[in-house]
Amino acid sequence: MAGVLEREIQTFEQRRAEFARLHEGQFALVHGEDVEFFPTQVDALRVGYRRFGRDPFLVKQVEAHEEPARFASQLVRPPSAG
Repeated sequence: MAGVLEREIQTFEQRRAEFARLHEGQFALVHGEDVEFFPTQVDALRVGYRRFGRDPFLVKQVEAHEEPARFASQLVRPPSAG
């Protein structure tokens, strides 16, 4: 079984350069191979939930180069010495 959103992620990644050239900074709503762009994440989410309900869809900001997200957690302690 393919992973959830695998098709949507593949669609986005294959067309990232095109999207960045035409829609940099906007938010892509991706469902299958269908893509639509919105000025805000909230706009894209509203339309996605209205159109697709509980069917999975992807909302992702269009950027030519994506920086990896970095998170620190106070719940994980480094190993103790000794």
